[in-house]
Formats: sequence, structure tokens, C-alpha cells
Amino acid sequence: AETKFRAAGIRNVHCSTWHAFGYWWLAHQWGRRRLDERLGADRLTMAVAREALGVPFKETIAPGRHLSGYQIARLAQDAVEAFCISADSELGPQHVKPVTGFGPAEHPVLVDVILSYARKAWADLTNPGGILPMRGGHHLKAYSLADPYLNVGGNFPHVIMLDEAQDTDPACNLIWSRQGGIRVAVGDSAQALYEWRGAVDALDRMARNANVLHLTQSWRFGDEIAAEANKWLTLLGERIHVRGNPAIRDTVGTFPQTRAILCRTNGEALQQVIDQQAQGRTVYLAGRANEIAAFARAAAKLKAGEPCYHRDLIAYSTWGQVQEACDLGEMPDLEVLVHLVDSLTPEGLIAALDSCATTDRRADVTVSTVHGAKGLEWPTVRVGDDFKNPRRADGELADLDPGDIRAAYVAVTRAQHTLDVGSLDFADERLHPTRGFNRRGPYARL
Repeated sequence: AETKFRAAGIRNVHCSTWHAFGYWWLAHQWGRRRLDERLGADRLTMAVAREALGVPFKETIAPGRHLSGYQIARLAQDAVEAFCISADSELGPQHVKPVTGFGPAEHPVLVDVILSYARKAWADLTNPGGILPMRGGHHLKAYSLADPYLNVGGNFPHVIMLDEAQDTDPACNLIWSRQGGIRVAVGDSAQALYEWRGAVDALDRMARNANVLHLTQSWRFGDEIAAEANKWLTLLGERIHVRGNPAIRDTVGTFPQTRAILCRTNGEALQQVIDQQAQGRTVYLAGRANEIAAFARAAAKLKAGEPCYHRDLIAYSTWGQVQEACDLGEMPDLEVLVHLVDSLTPEGLIAALDSCATTDRRADVTVSTVHGAKGLEWPTVRVGDDFKNPRRADGELADLDPGDIRAAYVAVTRAQHTLDVGSLDFADERLHPTRGFNRRGPYARL
């Protein structure tokens, strides 16, 4: 953005991330060299982190249920991350999230055990003499707690524009709410995808005491893709719909060979990577490759009889317990990944990731989760196979989760000219349930 402003001869606009403001503030407090040392530090082993936090080798959570000190250190760091995203001024029980594999009766014990170590971790992270490596969210939270005013070169900005406001973390919303001057928030509530990590839709709150202007014209796609997008806006209850660019001729249909494939989950994204590689296509996996690799490494540890520190697997002692949990439907979002671990081995998954192109420019196709695709666009897009049309036990349609509808809306609006809706082909059934449903049939214009 700054490059575009400068190319237009505009010199009085400063483009920045929230994290950059936090970095320069803490660099002023600590000195830039010390801050860079903490930010550039290698990730500590769990053994060193456990020792730094004074965690014992084992804690009993319930009769026959234990966590190692290494696992507790990992969960304490997760609680710190949740605190950093929040608008809270102190670490509390609300920042210790439920852990897969532990039930409601065991959660209070988990909170008591983890919270004290999380507070020690935060004290270390906010101490220039500490040893735990810092990440961007840490210095941003410290900045938020200082009740700051945004400062650019010693000057307070006259106008502040906040982009992607619908996905702003509460900690950043707190900074934003304290600023003077003219504040302009830009975003789309229908694209709010980060509630799962603590983000709140600031647009609705801001609109109560602000002048509201609607941008409904899309320059990315034409009327056909706009019609598909409006189906999901209707299901979301939005009254204002998007209009296509009449200068673009676009198409909605079935297109196996597309430039991008967008998925709901990491597991489906990896399945698409493997399928595309089997067809001889070079694949770029956007965004979540590190998360999938971390899951594969954790699975390898469990298969070898060793404890692991992955949040989704930390409560299980063996891989057999993970498989059983999947069979019982306790971890639906991870079923595809677990299946791929079983069919390809963890080493096979990591090899598939290593075979991916390092940039999208070197790839025939980009595979991404919808979360990773937000803000991006491609000439041709196909939606993956993991969006679900939920039904009750009696076969009747169940309510759609609003988060799934928003993800569907984001997915279909990434395409510029050609869209294959893939597993999102049930929109018409949802809109007109009494008409019957012709799968992959014509798309009604709204």
C-alpha cells in the first residue's frame, strides 16, 4: 500500500501493521538490540521452557490422567497467546482454553495447574532480562497495556484508517478505541473468519456511533459469481448484496483444472495437495503448511510411544487413542489428517509438504484454506470437498453455522472469472428446500 501511495506522489500517508507500532514502542523501552535478540531467539525446547517456568516433571489432572511438565509448559504458552489477543489487563482462567481429550470435570484442575505457569511466562516475556523467546503478539500486547496513542515520526495522525476491521483482535480494538482524530474502519462483516482465535467484529460496534457507507460494487468478478456470493449473503441474513462488474464475463460451473483450490480444513488442503501431485501438477500450499507439519511430527511421536506437545493431541498417550477418538466423532476437524497419517505415515505427509513449491509463481495450482485465502484472488477457483450440508439424525436439514456461511462467502468471492463451487453446491437447496435439489444443476439468480 505504501508503495502505491508513493508511486502516486502521496508522501503524507504512513502504512503500518499493529505489530510494527508495538515493536517500535518496546524498542524504545528496552533498546532495539535487546528486543531484536529476544525476537530472533531460537524457539526453546520444551525441556528448557519447563525448567525456566519451574514446572515439575508430571502433574496429576485426574485419577489415571497425567500431563508431563513439557506438556504443561506448552499449554501455559498457549494461555499467554490467548491473553495477548484479548482486551484483558491480566491473565485469568478465561485464557486457559479447553483441551481436546479432557472433559468439563477436568477443566477446572487444568486451569489451576496451567494458570500459575502462564503468569510466570508472561512475567518473563515482559522482562528485558527474560529468556523465553518473544513473538510479535507479545510486544503488541505490552503496547496495548500501555494505553498508547499512535505516533508517526513524533506526530499524531489526523486520520486513521483501519483495514480488515471485522477481524481485528480485541487487544488492537482497545488501542483503536482510544485514538483521537478521524477514524475510518473498512471491512466486511460477512468475511469475519477469526472468531475462533478471539477476534471480534468491530464493524457492528463502530456502526452504532458512526456514519456508515456501503461499498457494494465488486471490480473482481462479474454477475455470475456475484449471484453465487449473494446466495451465501442471503443465508447469512445480510440485506445488502454485492453487484458484479458488468465488464467481466464470468462463469460458474465444473472445472477440475483450476488455478486455486480452497478448503475448509487443513486436512482437506493436504488431501488436495496429494491429489494434485499425483496428477503431476506442481503445488503451492498457502498459509498452513507449518501447522500440518507440526501435526505430522506430533503424530510420529505418539506412534513411537513418546509424549507430544501438539494442542490437539496433548491429552492422548498413544496414537490408538487418537484413532478411537476419531471413530467416536470427538475430533471431526482432524479426521482427514488422522486418516492421512494412517495411510501415508507422518513421514509421507512431511515429504508431500517438502515437495510443494516455495511460491505460488512456481506452481501450477495453489491450495489454501479459506482462512489463508482471505484478501487474495485467482482467475479460476475450485472449492474443495470438505464443506458440509449438515443434517439432523432424522435426515432433515440442520442449522448452518454462521462461521461456515461466512467461510463459504469468502471462498466463492476469491474467483475473478471462473468458479467451481465444489462441495458448496447445496446453497440452492438451503434457499429453496421445497423445490427439490438438482446437484450440480443450474444456479438460480437472486
